[in-house]
Amino acid sequence: MTPALDRKHDLLLYYQCILAVGAVILFFSDIDLYFFRTGQAPAPVMLIVLFGFASLPLLLSIFSRIDFFSAPIVTWCSSYLLVSLLSFLIFLSSDAGYQELRLRILSVLFFLIMLLIFSRYRAVQSSARYATIIVGIMGVLNNIYELLNPLVFGGLNDTGRPAGFYVDPNRTGCALVLSMIFGTGLVPRKYRPYFIAFIGLGILLTFSRGAILGWILVILIFLKQKVITKHQLIYWLIGTGIIVIGLGLLGSNFININQLPYGVRERLEWFEDPTASEHSADSRMAILIAGWQLFIQSPLWGNGIASTIDWSYRISTHNMYLVFMADHGFLGILILPLFVYAVTYPNRGKNRYIALSFAILILLWGLFSHTILEDRFILLSFALMAALNVTSQQEEKYHLRHQI
Repeated sequence: MTPALDRKHDLLLYYQCILAVGAVILFFSDIDLYFFRTGQAPAPVMLIVLFGFASLPLLLSIFSRIDFFSAPIVTWCSSYLLVSLLSFLIFLSSDAGYQELRLRILSVLFFLIMLLIFSRYRAVQSSARYATIIVGIMGVLNNIYELLNPLVFGGLNDTGRPAGFYVDPNRTGCALVLSMIFGTGLVPRKYRPYFIAFIGLGILLTFSRGAILGWILVILIFLKQKVITKHQLIYWLIGTGIIVIGLGLLGSNFININQLPYGVRERLEWFEDPTASEHSADSRMAILIAGWQLFIQSPLWGNGIASTIDWSYRISTHNMYLVFMADHGFLGILILPLFVYAVTYPNRGKNRYIALSFAILILLWGLFSHTILEDRFILLSFALMAALNVTSQQEEKYHLRHQI
């Protein structure tokens, strides 16, 4: 290329890196929603539109990015929107159905914008991954701070368990695991156990059972894929055990468990005796049963979009699979797995451990959350995963061509 074209290429690359880092800091941290709730920022949809316009210069090189919008991704997005629209029209859905359809369209649009921003360059994707590390560290520090000062985030979190900008401790836990998945490989090998342990501390403070389970499963995948070694894990476990026992002994002497927030006390009691009754688990089970009963009323065609929103309960099922089954029938159970497949297959190359960890976490998280395909920090993770996967495929093809 000529010097002028080189400069243009460099400027576009720097611009794209800035967009990628900005998107992660804003959307992956959930600051956009938190500041909106506190009246300090416009509605998130305005920020999405802003990033959409900001990404327009990237369309100038759309032909070099077209591979990132692969057939599986385009097929899934179009099918998801088509099924949602048909369900809305056939079942003549209420205002709740219209709002859900609008939300799904916006979610797909957001995913595609993020995919465009993360596309083409490994440097852009690495910048985004480094940003997830920053957001993860910030999330842990926020959880520690909120544990000591429960009202520091405006009192929006009524669970009593630390959540930071995410407000919901379960969403915080999921975001921290995603930060670990995308960030660990960029941390020098000898420091990786410390990063994993630090992220684990933030997850443990949320007392989110699904996030803790996801964290453990990702660690096992990291071991299997040699992201961390068994020796590192052994030393880390011994050190963590000593710290936990020490803090437990110290806390028992200085902290009265009855003075802790109700949500924290309830989870501590559950961890001591998982067979004991617990309000959160009991209420979730009741809603799950109601969602299943709704599904079996129409297992073939479903009950229409937003069927578990426009009902007598004030919240949906806490289960992404059951939401889609109730809305669209038994085939709805495939919607989330097919999206995971579209952004991770084939999971070869240096990012294989990321794809495997991401797939396991999201498929697991579908059992604990019904908002996966509307949470922007998760949708952004889908886009980053898809971009990493396509880049790995392109690099593999490049190396194969030059070996011949």
